[in-house]
Formats: sequence, structure tokens, C-alpha cells
Amino acid sequence: MFFVETGDTLRPELASQLDIVMHGAGSWVPAPPTRTPKGRIRWETPPGLTKWRLPGAYQVQQALVAYLRPAVRPPTFAARTPRFGRAA
Repeated sequence: MFFVETGDTLRPELASQLDIVMHGAGSWVPAPPTRTPKGRIRWETPPGLTKWRLPGAYQVQQALVAYLRPAVRPPTFAARTPRFGRAA
């Protein structure tokens, strides 16, 4: 989960991903100190300790889109002369 500032909508490149959900008004996610049937949710590092602030939604989405883009383009196959059976 990525918590971000409110205001931006979900980019189309991310909206097409089945495993990406943007929560908004009326939805909720459990945050510390919520108790669940599997145990208590806690911060790994409390935000107050690091003076952490929510990042902007645009910056986080930009990083996600960059991650989802293929790093290497698929190879193009050009016609090649076979190595065997060549005339000498």
C-alpha cells in the first residue's frame, strides 16, 4: 500500500492493472493500531519518529508507471543469412 496526498486521480496506465486499487471517500484501510483477526497492525517505524509526510500521488504514480514499463524492448528479428550452406 502506498499512502499519498489526496487530489489526483488514478492514471489510466495504472487503472488497467487488476492489482492496483485507489481508495478514496467511503473506503478504508486498516492502519495502526488496528486489531484484526490475524493480529494487531503496527508501524514498522512510527511516522512521527522520522517526521514522515505523505508524498504526492502524482510522484508515486509516476514511479509505478515507470516500474511497470518494460525495461527492455522486445527484440526485433531481421532477416539473416544462415551460417551454414553459404557459398565460399
